[in-house]
Amino acid sequence: MNWGSVVYVKKNLLNKLLNETKSLERGCVGIGTITDAYQPIEAYFKLTRKSIEILLSRGFEISIQTKNPLVLRDAQILVKHRDRVNVGFTITTISTRKSTYIEPKAPPPFCRINALIKLNTMGLNTWVFYGPVIPGFNDDDETMGRIMELCLETGSTLYVDPLRIKPFMLNENYPLHSYVSQASSKYWLNSFLEKIRKKCLEMGIHCRSGFEETPLD
Repeated sequence: MNWGSVVYVKKNLLNKLLNETKSLERGCVGIGTITDAYQPIEAYFKLTRKSIEILLSRGFEISIQTKNPLVLRDAQILVKHRDRVNVGFTITTISTRKSTYIEPKAPPPFCRINALIKLNTMGLNTWVFYGPVIPGFNDDDETMGRIMELCLETGSTLYVDPLRIKPFMLNENYPLHSYVSQASSKYWLNSFLEKIRKKCLEMGIHCRSGFEETPLD
């Protein structure tokens, strides 16, 4: 819920990256897996853009996860190296109202959806991160169906991640407290995952668990 509120700019990042990539084994680098690399301040500092240029020029693959259509700014670079690039968008809900509530500073869902479609039409490999899935909040059939239709339209892999309860969420003053208590139910979790698994098979969508290598399809 603090997306974009506090950002520590690592101004020495590029120098470190230039030095470290000289000797590192070539592989896939995840960009934005913990902190979104395309937070608004990136429009000014361009550290993500320059980092991508360094990594791709030195033979690395990159996997980008973001909530910000700002990634479109770097589309030309990404498309040039499309065989070593994939881009995923976190889409927690399709409702702007709900998104404003749980992600108050993040771009609205329709902006992310449009950006994903644009990148996909440019030939980039895309995916959707549907999470955290919160019981009673964004696990409804309409949300699930719309997200799956997007994946089907774009050939995107769907990563699904049910809410992982953290201690601070158990505080009664936490805004989503009433929903969090339901997330600990194994019945809800198993029922939800089974529904996702069934829909993926029916629609021919490649579904995976958000933080595991276990496929759901």
